[in-house]
Amino acid sequence: TPGDHARARFPLPWPAEDPPSGPPAPRPSHSSRTRGSARPVASDRAAETCRARQFSIMAKWGEGDERWIVSERQDGANVNGWHWQEKNCMGWGRERLTALLETVVFELDAGTARVKEISKFDGDASVTIRKGNKKFAVFDLSVTCKWEGEMEGVEGAVKGEIKLTEFASTNDEDEYEFVVTCSEGDAAAKEALKKKISAVVAAAFQPHLATFAKELSEM
Repeated sequence: TPGDHARARFPLPWPAEDPPSGPPAPRPSHSSRTRGSARPVASDRAAETCRARQFSIMAKWGEGDERWIVSERQDGANVNGWHWQEKNCMGWGRERLTALLETVVFELDAGTARVKEISKFDGDASVTIRKGNKKFAVFDLSVTCKWEGEMEGVEGAVKGEIKLTEFASTNDEDEYEFVVTCSEGDAAAKEALKKKISAVVAAAFQPHLATFAKELSEM
């Protein structure tokens, strides 16, 4: 019959011929309805629909989505300087420090001496760029300079080396170390020049080393 058909499609929660006694059971609140309920409330369905829509429009890794700015560029450009980039400055460093130190002249009581050239330039000098063009100059160098001098009343030149170590961006100026040696010339003149140059070499080199560090940081 029509009534039986309706009851088959929409069954009552209890038999029609045996209605429950007493007051009706309270309706469950929203807080008591969990995901395990047979029929989620409308707000739950709306939230799930919103999350599904947001996920569908997100950039997906590995599926060729052009919105991934971390994907490799054909031109290799570091957009806005965001990625870590390191520039080797050893070539520039040797050339620049040579130009600076070759101007050093030691005016001594009974003679003079000057830096002739840089014979060794070892270590590291670089500039790193990251996160929006933030620059950091980093260097840790060991430098050997050849020097040549003359003493009054002594024939022939005196020659030797100045070895600079601990010249690093993480050290203070008073931590740089200088060692002066002599290799050629009159024995008395060598000893005298070595002693005098050792006493003034730090003060003579410091302004030029500071210029080098400043220019490296500005590259």
